[in-house]
Amino acid sequence: MPNTLTIDERMERWEKQYKEAHACNCPHCGYDLTTESEDMVNIVTYWGEDGRVEEHCNHCGKDFWVEEHVDRTWTTFKTEDEEEDDGF
Repeated sequence: MPNTLTIDERMERWEKQYKEAHACNCPHCGYDLTTESEDMVNIVTYWGEDGRVEEHCNHCGKDFWVEEHVDRTWTTFKTEDEEEDDGF
C-alpha cells in the first residue's frame, strides 16, 4: 500500500518521534523536564556515567528515577586554507 501522508504530515510525525526519543518526561504526570534548564541540572552529565539518578518533578511533586544515555557524533572539515589549496 503506498504512503499517502503529505510532506507536512510526515514532518509532524518525525518531529513527534524525535521529541519523544529525546524527551525526559516525568513518568507520573508527563511533564517534560527538558523545557526548563534548572530541571535538568541534576541529571545531565558529560558522559552519562552517573547511572540512575533520583529526580523530583517540580510539576506534580513526585519522585522518580532518570537514567541518562549519551551518544556523540562528530563532523570534521578541512580548514579554509586547505580547501582553497584543493581548488574548492
